[in-house]
Amino acid sequence: MHFLGFPPYASAMDAIVAVVFGLMAGAVPLILGFIVAFFLLRHDDQDRVRRHLSSPPGRRSLGLGWVAGLSVVGAVLVWFIWLSWTSVANTAAAVGANYPYNVPQVIGCVVFMVLLVLLIGWRARHRMAGPMLSAACAVLGFLLPWTYMAAGAEGPNFYLVGASMLATGGMLGLGIVAFIQGMVRRSRALQATGAQKDPSEVS
Repeated sequence: MHFLGFPPYASAMDAIVAVVFGLMAGAVPLILGFIVAFFLLRHDDQDRVRRHLSSPPGRRSLGLGWVAGLSVVGAVLVWFIWLSWTSVANTAAAVGANYPYNVPQVIGCVVFMVLLVLLIGWRARHRMAGPMLSAACAVLGFLLPWTYMAAGAEGPNFYLVGASMLATGGMLGLGIVAFIQGMVRRSRALQATGAQKDPSEVS
């Protein structure tokens, strides 16, 4: 096993610019994810007022700040665990490539990202917005080290396309997982409180 070396940037500013451009390339799906999380936050607030749903008693729930921070840090760790190294065989097979990832690495990365969002989303105080915010921040956190490494290895044209595809696919996949989790949490809370119908809808 070999850890991937740092890309040959001329200066720290070049590295920062590369990461910023990579984030800009994936900005659209990320912004959409944060917008969805914002609207789901309003939905959670309406549930608390109309259906009297609150955080389950006796458990520590995570506020939005903790959800965002833990998701970003966790995603960076996922990248480091799964994609910061390569096997000797793949290094020999990848002629001139700095990213000789194999299938188990990619699968492990996807599984860990899903588990990260599920774990943080399940402990989030906001049942709908928490998981979605976790998904968006996890994609953002993963994109940071990935862009840093890819920009120095693939050139300006290829890594921007890759960043856009990574952000779009990650936000779509993790967003679906987060939305389903939020619906499950909300449904269980409604069943637990017996608040199946909005009191304002009762004639």
